[in-house]
Order: sequence, then C-alpha cells, then structure tokens
Amino acid sequence: MSHGLEKELTFRVQQKAVGEYGETLRTISLSGNAEVARAAFHAAVRCYPGQRWLLLWGSYIVEKYERKGGRTA
Repeated sequence: MSHGLEKELTFRVQQKAVGEYGETLRTISLSGNAEVARAAFHAAVRCYPGQRWLLLWGSYIVEKYERKGGRTA
C-alpha cells in the first residue's frame, strides 16, 4: 500500500559505501524542504566526517562529501 510520502519527501541524505558503485549504507534524513535537507546533510558530515555522504533530490545529486576528495556539488 502506497502512502505517497515518496512524492512529498523528495530530499534524502544517504551514507554510501566507498567505491564508484557504492551501495547505500543508510538514509538518515527524508525531507520535503531543501533547507532542512541541507542542514541534515551538513550535520551528517560534521558528525561523521570519515564517511561518504550524498544529498539527493530524487536521483539528482545536490551535494556530496567524500573524506579524501573534499566536498563537491
């Protein structure tokens, strides 16, 4: 049964495994608001700087953080 949240909560913050095809290890935030999603992304980077993080809007990468390469968007 679909509840429609995937249409409303379009922003996600996900931790990815290392590597070109890194699997999703966890999703820590779902949000319908870009500012809230960006705050969650920056909090994840601050709390877990050794991990790889993506801020996604649907399938579009809004911002990403990788420990060795720094942050890019």
